[in-house]
Amino acid sequence: MGHKAIRAIRRGVEQDGCRTVSRPSWPEQLARFQAAPVEAFKHLVDEHVALALNRNSGLFGPGKSLTDRLRRDGAHEVLAPATAELDRCRWAVYRVRRCYSAPARAWRAVEVIARGDRAHATALLDHLATGLRISPQVDGEHVRVWLTEPSTSYPRLEEFFVAAPDAVSPKARKGFEARWYGHAEDRLLSLEDAAHAIATAVPAAA
Repeated sequence: MGHKAIRAIRRGVEQDGCRTVSRPSWPEQLARFQAAPVEAFKHLVDEHVALALNRNSGLFGPGKSLTDRLRRDGAHEVLAPATAELDRCRWAVYRVRRCYSAPARAWRAVEVIARGDRAHATALLDHLATGLRISPQVDGEHVRVWLTEPSTSYPRLEEFFVAAPDAVSPKARKGFEARWYGHAEDRLLSLEDAAHAIATAVPAAA
């Protein structure tokens, strides 16, 4: 889910009974969400996907998710249907890559490597972590298997696998692969080959 999609979700929150995301208006927003949980919970599912692909994509800004606010204020009538939908909907395991040339300047690619129910996607992520001997990184409700290591130098590559609802179409900027493999080192290439072998060895979901 790219920046345009995330902005569209935020606009949807504003238009769907929440005209502003400023902090002073939160009690009014909360009341409207509680009054229309069938519509409101969809924003939580969208946010879940956005945060899986980019941890800074909370609907209220980095580290400020709608889910956290609703949980803090006990809006269980909104949280419960969102939880049920996350358990019921079709999931995917995504491969997310970013190639940074400078801070906040990145070429991005998102791929779907498998689809199935939540249990299947979670199991595949576990298989990847085990097979690659990489400790999964837990970030709130999300688990990521990182192939790259943290770095502050540029160009900088980021690559991870994450499971989330199947709501994002594969996408990459034209020329991305040439740029990516122009910077990827042998260690990363070996991990990518191993990850591909592990993913293809797992039977597809029914």
